[in-house]
Amino acid sequence: MQPLATVGTAAAQNHQVRATIPFDFVAGNVYLPAGTYTITSEDLVIVEIQNGKHDAKLLRSAPADEVKSDSELVFNGYGDQYFLSEILSSDANIKVRLPVSKMEERVRFQQPNHVNDTAFVPLNR
Repeated sequence: MQPLATVGTAAAQNHQVRATIPFDFVAGNVYLPAGTYTITSEDLVIVEIQNGKHDAKLLRSAPADEVKSDSELVFNGYGDQYFLSEILSSDANIKVRLPVSKMEERVRFQQPNHVNDTAFVPLNR
């Protein structure tokens, strides 16, 4: 993965939230273990998920649809495999839908009769 850099100013709004994710998951094409992560998006195009040991940088695909809750991560689940789908936080001004990765497409194809579960993880400031 190519490193990406963003530049902010002191006056920039803080687009940062934290979440404790109780299961291993995939963000983009990066496998991340369960743990507490900081999610930032200074330019609202690149989203970074990190916990000090692991990180993923993702490009969002589109603004997320309006939803009931405004402070959560949304995961698509297939058996015991979870894929980050949306990051929704009005407090941090992050409302993005992430593109479906090739890895997630493969899992969907391999489990055509398996019901897709949706998991929600709350976000904190």
